[in-house]
Amino acid sequence: MTPNLFGADGKKIRVANRIGKGGEGEVYAIEGSTDLAVKFYTIPDAQTRHDKIRLMVAEKLAVKSPLIAFPISIVFNENRKFAGFTMPRISNHQPLHELYSPGARKRNFPQANFRFLVLSAANIARAIGMTHASGCVVGDINHSGILISPNATVILIDADSFQVSDGAKYFLCKVGVPEYTPPELQGKTLGGVVRSPDHDAFGLAVVIFQLLFMGRHPFSGRYVSGEMPLERAISEYRFAYSLKRKVGMELPPGVPTLRDFPIAIAEAFESAFSPSGIGSRPTAKQWMGFLDELKDGLRVCTKTNLHQYPATAPDCPWCRMEKRFAVPLFIPVLPTFDPTASFPQMLGDVLSIWRAIEAVRSPPNMPFPQYSGSKPSPRIVAPENGDNPTVRYIFGWGLIATGIFSVIFFPPALLLSGFGLYVLNKKPSVDEKDVQLREGVIQTYKRIQTQLYEAQADWEGKSSGTEFQDLKSTLQAKKTAYEQLPQKQARRLEEYMKNRKAVQLKLFLDGFLIRSYKIPHIGPGRQAVLMSYGIETAGDVNEGAVLSVPGFGPVTSKPLLNWRRHMESRFVYSAAASPADQAATAAVKAEIAREAAELKTELSKGPAKLQQLSATIAARRSASLPFVQSLLAQREQAVSDMEALGLRLPDVSKPVQHQRPAYSTSTAAPPTQSATPPQSNRCPKCGGAMVIRTARRGHNKGNKFYGCTSYPRCNGTRPHP
Repeated sequence: MTPNLFGADGKKIRVANRIGKGGEGEVYAIEGSTDLAVKFYTIPDAQTRHDKIRLMVAEKLAVKSPLIAFPISIVFNENRKFAGFTMPRISNHQPLHELYSPGARKRNFPQANFRFLVLSAANIARAIGMTHASGCVVGDINHSGILISPNATVILIDADSFQVSDGAKYFLCKVGVPEYTPPELQGKTLGGVVRSPDHDAFGLAVVIFQLLFMGRHPFSGRYVSGEMPLERAISEYRFAYSLKRKVGMELPPGVPTLRDFPIAIAEAFESAFSPSGIGSRPTAKQWMGFLDELKDGLRVCTKTNLHQYPATAPDCPWCRMEKRFAVPLFIPVLPTFDPTASFPQMLGDVLSIWRAIEAVRSPPNMPFPQYSGSKPSPRIVAPENGDNPTVRYIFGWGLIATGIFSVIFFPPALLLSGFGLYVLNKKPSVDEKDVQLREGVIQTYKRIQTQLYEAQADWEGKSSGTEFQDLKSTLQAKKTAYEQLPQKQARRLEEYMKNRKAVQLKLFLDGFLIRSYKIPHIGPGRQAVLMSYGIETAGDVNEGAVLSVPGFGPVTSKPLLNWRRHMESRFVYSAAASPADQAATAAVKAEIAREAAELKTELSKGPAKLQQLSATIAARRSASLPFVQSLLAQREQAVSDMEALGLRLPDVSKPVQHQRPAYSTSTAAPPTQSATPPQSNRCPKCGGAMVIRTARRGHNKGNKFYGCTSYPRCNGTRPHP
């Protein structure tokens, strides 16, 4: 029934549709107003709220704090009794949990990246800081009382529950959500507790942690000695991510750690969640500074530009999470493309570009220069010390032959043969200067020959036509890839249609958020634990995944598994084209169109690149030729000098040449999200697409694996990460 409400001037407030409902009241739009709403209390003791609301209105908090939906004016019922208040009307905002949880974020904030999350966290700190500056304490910080816009601006609602004081009397906040309540207040009756900004600082730190850590709760983990409810973990200061304290908790799988964030952020969380931090937890203003620095220091992942992460992290934490859970954390914004542009039309443009590429002449493949001058005279004369080995050789054998021949006529002539043997075996006299001279000539030759090998390798790599042909081959590969895009698009769409039923079921189940349903024994605390282990929707629920969550055994997991089965039973496969099909088809076509545009851009640069490279090769030849000719002349001189000394040319090994990479016209483009499984997850038997399944029997019962979409015709499988 629509309430009859009146303003302080006695005029009736004409309410329109109801836009919200809570445990204490209902919120209605006001006819003729786009910026005002009215809250009407439905509790029996509404009169007890009168003094508190009157104080907030008198202090004009709504004017002083535009980031908070404070009461603007008091409204009355037909009996002139206090009934509620008017307040700013909030539109186009979503509750915080729709942003920090990856599943909900992809539907409600599809454009959000990690920078958006950091900016939202800073704006939440700014709004809570404004609350404290107004003299109020939020008290009941929770994921439903913070609203976020598509621009990351923040509004705090339920301001009538805030704690406020007129200097003599406190109007307390009587409620609180355990997951955001500080340890020192866990288990206490909050209706009689005077809250402080330091109490808010704990809840603020939890909210910021959930935004930065993809919905994970800072006190959720696996207790090493049994079950540990979330409320107890908070009361015992068991900050699961702590690097300074041993808290008996193991981290959930695949999550980032404090080491992935700047030291200031890590220290702030350690202080906010430790016993020593009570009374001195980081304030909202301090968090604003930490988060602004974090936002300005983000880097883009080299694997996908969808991932932004702290520059202090050793690697991308979002890649680690996506690998562990096989679920994308962020989704790409689809590029715009012309759906009327056909591939034949686009191919015609590329063919004209290719004709321009073919028109660029390849530089002639000039071989490495050879020495063409006259043989130089030796600069070194062989030393005349009587120890020339050639002379010794001839003289010795001459004496031996003379002695043998003459012994017939004159026997004593045999002594000449003996003297000849002495000459042959006599070691030459060693002249140290002669040895150094010979060794110097040999080393000079080796050095020059090594330089020539290096110059030849450089010539063949940079001054021949090989590099030109490499570039042209790269462009040819891009042209081929462009021509094959229609077939690639057709294959991708065909694979999607083969996997369509599984995709429909996953999308259907992902539409059921666990927190939106009353599942027996699954309260807010357990919901936070499930979220920390990557279980957010019915699509995430399976026996193996649930049993791996702390506190969930064969008995306690049954209500959740039954709920999942009930939701799955409501699924009806539709062969008709659906919005999801249209989105998936558009995603594939947009990706192919983006790839086509990039390839066409690279090809269009081809003629200019080839012409520039041809000119560069000619310039390199001109610059290298004098140096090479000088080396060739030096080598001929060294050869002449060695011959004069009677030396043989030594062997000189060629330097090891590393394989030259193929010419590339651009750096590799970052991978994009695909509507089909990656190549590594193709079926090993038939090559078809695969989907994630859960084993129902055997030793792997309950575990995930990739199964072929053609099952039972094909039973190919791959292990799930």
